Amino acid sequence: MNDDLSHGRGNRIDFLSTDDSDALKNLISESGVLPGEVVADFEFGHDFWPVLLEGVGPEGFLSAFDFSCCLPQAMKPLNPNLEILSADIHSLPVEDSRFDHVFCFDMFADFDYKEKALAEIHRVLKPGGSLHIYHVSDPASLEQVSISFPETEASHCLPDRQVFLIMLSEAGFSVATYDDTSRIFQLEAVKL
Repeated sequence: MNDDLSHGRGNRIDFLSTDDSDALKNLISESGVLPGEVVADFEFGHDFWPVLLEGVGPEGFLSAFDFSCCLPQAMKPLNPNLEILSADIHSLPVEDSRFDHVFCFDMFADFDYKEKALAEIHRVLKPGGSLHIYHVSDPASLEQVSISFPETEASHCLPDRQVFLIMLSEAGFSVATYDDTSRIFQLEAVKL
């Protein structure tokens, strides 16, 4: 396990170049997170928590979720504006309409029941809240992910564009950004 901050799956961005990591941090910074907002991190990893915490400021809050359920019970938050939760994506232990933003990096593809995951994300987002999905999209990087995380099945991938757009619409989202042309896939969808 990495340091005292590890997720059960390790740091999911270890395989990214510094430029890619910086680009991802910029995407987060430019995502529209405002001071005082409540944000969820779906296994983005502790390298990005400072960026998210800076965005929400001292009046905001970050809930970091670990879906591997391997976090030690005694793990304590390092910041009073941060909670770390082990959870199942299909049954998140939070109330309806809690979050202004949900961030997910290289995790959505791993969800077995993507429609159920979208329905649960929709439940926990506030009306007008946004879902941000980032995923390494070039074949070489995807291969590196499967080498770095052998427990991730090769069949776990993002739905193709048309299917994904239909899934999002049926779950009650309006897609604001869908970019599958760059090295890092980027999707932003707003809860209707």
